[in-house]
Amino acid sequence: MRGENLTRQSIPDNDAAGIVSRIHIGEPGEIKRLTANVDITHTYIGDLRVELAAPGGASAVLHDRSGGSSDNLAQRYDSTSVAALAGLVGQTAAGDWLLAVRDLEGQDLGSLNRWSLEMTLDAADAPASGEATPALAIPDNAPAGVSSSIAIARAGNVGQIKVAIDITHTYIGDLRIELAAPSGRSVVLHGQLGGGADNLVVALRLGDAAVAAVGAARAVDARQLDAARRRRGGGRCRDAEQVVDRDRARALT
Repeated sequence: MRGENLTRQSIPDNDAAGIVSRIHIGEPGEIKRLTANVDITHTYIGDLRVELAAPGGASAVLHDRSGGSSDNLAQRYDSTSVAALAGLVGQTAAGDWLLAVRDLEGQDLGSLNRWSLEMTLDAADAPASGEATPALAIPDNAPAGVSSSIAIARAGNVGQIKVAIDITHTYIGDLRIELAAPSGRSVVLHGQLGGGADNLVVALRLGDAAVAAVGAARAVDARQLDAARRRRGGGRCRDAEQVVDRDRARALT
């Protein structure tokens, strides 16, 4: 996992507030190894204090006014060899990482040119993901429907599932959407809800227990909707043409 900030910032001279630069890490997981790369131009690095803060608040001083009158600080810090950085191993990676740079003496000037982070994360904590963009046409009024698959190579137990769906349709109350696991277990994600609304663009976050509960509830809703339609003497209105016909019938009455 890598993050980088390439925005150049001038370091104010003899100012304890200094500057703060941010790198956002979006991937969750526990850090097993951490490397910070810092590129600073300065005419007297003995003026500088450089500190890295993790999203959880823990911090490590990378440079503390050493180096005297040497120019510039272009350094790679590794948790395997820098004790302060080793203290951040075990922290959660996801969130905003902050690099604070302070010039604590007058006269000499400089700037933070860029900095980056490299992380090795515990694979057990990192999510597995997949995506499919099949652009499949959904056959009208056909119980067989269409299927699209995503292959997940990593083995393990599922603790939480996030599903994002993007379907273009002129009457989402016609649609039933089901997610099936390799084991054969399945859950209904959308059970003919939403009536005449157009398009279905949703993101669902489901835990293992919630998947079963939501699936059962939505499956029941779908059956109740079908039964209600049958009591009214109508069938499933599953296509745009039938929707138009029904609207025309309303206009004529």
